[in-house]
Amino acid sequence: MVSRHERGNLDIDIERTEALLPRAEQSSSERYKPGDRLRAVVIDVRDTEEDHIPRVILSRATTGLVRRLFEIEVPEIYDGFVEIKNIAREAGYRTKVSVVSHDPKIDSVGACVGIRGSRVRNIVQELNGERIDIVRWSDSIEEYVTNALSPVELVQVFADPETERILVVVPDDQISLAIGKSGQNIRLTSKLLGWKVDVVKESEANRVASEHGVDISVEEESDSIFDSSSDFTATTESKTAAVNESGSSIFATDEEFEVAKAASTSKKLNEIDGITSKQVEAFETAGIITAHDLLTAEKETLLSIPGIGEKTLEKIIETVTAAE
Repeated sequence: MVSRHERGNLDIDIERTEALLPRAEQSSSERYKPGDRLRAVVIDVRDTEEDHIPRVILSRATTGLVRRLFEIEVPEIYDGFVEIKNIAREAGYRTKVSVVSHDPKIDSVGACVGIRGSRVRNIVQELNGERIDIVRWSDSIEEYVTNALSPVELVQVFADPETERILVVVPDDQISLAIGKSGQNIRLTSKLLGWKVDVVKESEANRVASEHGVDISVEEESDSIFDSSSDFTATTESKTAAVNESGSSIFATDEEFEVAKAASTSKKLNEIDGITSKQVEAFETAGIITAHDLLTAEKETLLSIPGIGEKTLEKIIETVTAAE
């Protein structure tokens, strides 16, 4: 139970002692007040100077919390019939969980979802509405990435096991869905697979392939469109804006992705010292989550937020700019 709230950190009463839930280990979508009850996982135990009483450190932002919640809600996972292979999480926003069944009679995804979604719904509620994607694991990386990006339709998949890089071709009208808001979907997919995943529009696929000597009209397992040289790069943090000789991007070049790329590396406002929790909450209510969101928003929009006056806004912008 929450006993105190100080400078963004929460003191939690766990019967015989108190634990600390640091601001950095909290989900950005959650707000607590004294008396609230919560679930969290222990990530560390430290000695304190006062009588050497151990200090328990908790987290609600770790993937370990999601794993433990699935073990509680899904008996097949607890009993070992279904295994969680990996978890990729951006706390408060979205999580991808890959699962596999060790019993042919048990469907791994169905077991996790539950009847009419009852099991996964309980987990979502515990995580304050965080989106949960349950992905069927496969030892075929092509099938695995297809499952991870569903419901996006993958036209073609090119995988290079030597460099652990994947390029997926998607219909032009699904490029934004594949990338996700602020690059989140492709970023989480990369984390889940442990491979660097990039996306290219179908209209750009032929040009990309021809530049790397591959005929994509006929799939040839021996060919790879990936070049080990420095002129072809990929990143897991966001979709790569690799450049060819003509200076144009071989991936999606729309303005949306450039914004997503910048936003994906931006600090969240609740991670920046100098902004109060009430101000963070006010900004988040207006859909402003990160420093990038704030610095690119219209001034009129920011000033329309309750509690944000012109002088206050100037100080906040100065603080955020310094933190970035």
